[in-house]
Amino acid sequence: MDGQALESVDEFTYLECNMSQNVDSRKDVEKRNGKGLFISIDLILLVHYLSIYLSIYLSIYLSISVCSYLSFYLSLDLILFVHYLCKILPVHYLSISISSYLSIRSVNICHIFSYVSNCVCSYLSIYLSIYLSHSIHIYLSIYVCSYLSIYRSNFACSLSIYLSIYLF
Repeated sequence: MDGQALESVDEFTYLECNMSQNVDSRKDVEKRNGKGLFISIDLILLVHYLSIYLSIYLSIYLSISVCSYLSFYLSLDLILFVHYLCKILPVHYLSISISSYLSIRSVNICHIFSYVSNCVCSYLSIYLSIYLSHSIHIYLSIYVCSYLSIYRSNFACSLSIYLSIYLF
């Protein structure tokens, strides 16, 4: 009887050790999964913001460097490709298309001041549309910014910058 009791005690301690090891390994897995989840969320946000900045610089750089409509279409295609990969909201398509158009338009005018003011204006419309959450204000600032930049003089470009900042 002592042998059977000893065997049952050994089995009990063996099961108890295995259960404690399973609990410990489960805690380790939960810790690893939690850290992995936070790392993946941070990585997704990093890729999101990196794609926004990359598309802004691609649109402005490509439409500045080559003074033709080919660069405009190429920059739009690259931007749409980057945004398609990262699943970004459609508001960014509109604002970055406007920035590319304004850059092409300013190169055709060939005045350095209007060129700089158009680039700043388009950058502000992109910045405001990305970092603000009210859609009415986003579309209003982009519309005012693009209308005053395309159809008015250099003074109107600086006015559009002023309006796009103080509309909010």
